[in-house]
Amino acid sequence: MTLSEYPKTATLKDGTEVTLRPMVAADVDALHAFFAKDVPEEDRLYLRDDVADRRVVEGWTRNIDYDRVLPILMFRGQRVIADGAIRHNPHGWSRHMAEVRLVVARAYQGKGAGFVLLKELVHVAQSKKAQMLLARVFENSPGGISTFQKLGFRVEAVLHDFATDIKGRRQNIAVLVRDVDELWTSMEDLLWHGDWRSDS
Repeated sequence: MTLSEYPKTATLKDGTEVTLRPMVAADVDALHAFFAKDVPEEDRLYLRDDVADRRVVEGWTRNIDYDRVLPILMFRGQRVIADGAIRHNPHGWSRHMAEVRLVVARAYQGKGAGFVLLKELVHVAQSKKAQMLLARVFENSPGGISTFQKLGFRVEAVLHDFATDIKGRRQNIAVLVRDVDELWTSMEDLLWHGDWRSDS
């Protein structure tokens, strides 16, 4: 995979045409608007950073390193409707692992936006020669664990009181893993048979 592959277009369940491409510095306004307006507080509560704080988003867009973290944005027109990323270190004992994260605007949840974005992130993980995909989610986040489990991720561990949410409360973190190539094959099968349209 190379950055020259982007932008890419895709179609959601309801026929909405979307565009996917890596985040760039000029996306700061659109990305901040996405988190501040389209991701409600009850969803932001379970994210690692206080993404409603513009300074957080500015930090991301100032310090882009595609080799370390490749952030992919999904657009409808000029509006960001989903944000995802693959984090991968090609060296050391965890070089076979890649960590995935994604956030979808409330209005586009249940329309296949998460599936389409995750499939693109799996493609990125494959291009980086990662063999396992890891996701870390708050144990009690609405739909967080179940969304990944629907795609065959298994809960490998629960880290108790491992994180503090934006309200200052301690939260358990669930660690889920999935074989990259097996996940890609299962997602291709879902697309081929059209089954993804009945899922999230």
